[in-house]
Amino acid sequence: MIPLSVFPLYGHLPLLSQHNHSSHQPQTCITLSTSRGYRSSSQGDSMKNVFKPFDLPKNHKLSYGGALRNSSFGRGTRPLSNKKPIHLVLKINKFTMRGGLRNPHVFRLMNILLKRYSLKFFVKIEQVSIQNDHVHLLIRASRRSRLQSFFRVVPGQFAQRLTDTPMRGRESVRIWKHRPFTRVVKGFRAYRTVRNYIQLNECEANGRPYSKTRLRGMSEQQIHELWTGEYSRPRRRT
Repeated sequence: MIPLSVFPLYGHLPLLSQHNHSSHQPQTCITLSTSRGYRSSSQGDSMKNVFKPFDLPKNHKLSYGGALRNSSFGRGTRPLSNKKPIHLVLKINKFTMRGGLRNPHVFRLMNILLKRYSLKFFVKIEQVSIQNDHVHLLIRASRRSRLQSFFRVVPGQFAQRLTDTPMRGRESVRIWKHRPFTRVVKGFRAYRTVRNYIQLNECEANGRPYSKTRLRGMSEQQIHELWTGEYSRPRRRT
């Protein structure tokens, strides 16, 4: 018998079966994963995958929500910080809203809700960009509970006002495509990148040509033009 203590707590636990020496078929075992249940594997699988503990990818350790909810990596406790800024993204189903978020009525409603509930929950909005189907925000708050209330109330009130839920008794259409996506912005370099990225989205919403490579390949002059309003077509790499 192999003692269970030799296996990692969040790793895969192989259940060994008896080996028939007269058979040439590869030996199979069942591995137990804490996030994906049972799965079968052959004897030729690399043992480093068996003993490798379950860990979250480095790119997602500070992120939560959005499309990450479709995988096991995007579930659990939402990482938040009361000292570092938070990049918040709210994405709608663009097919359920005529004109999208840039519709004058919807655009005004979103701005009113952001201003009202940022004051109510003491959330500081450093930067905001309302696109056709999503909203970018860079926010701060001194308490985790205030951030969570802001994430919950703003999308909820927006959906209720837009669909007249209090009058109808239930929401007729699903406004939001995903749960709010958040990422803790750690470090000045990441903070500067997020600010420039949000500003790029705002400039594109106001008429700047869309940049497929986003901030990649942009010179310091082009990034400076994002903030001064002097839009220039991104230069192609040669």
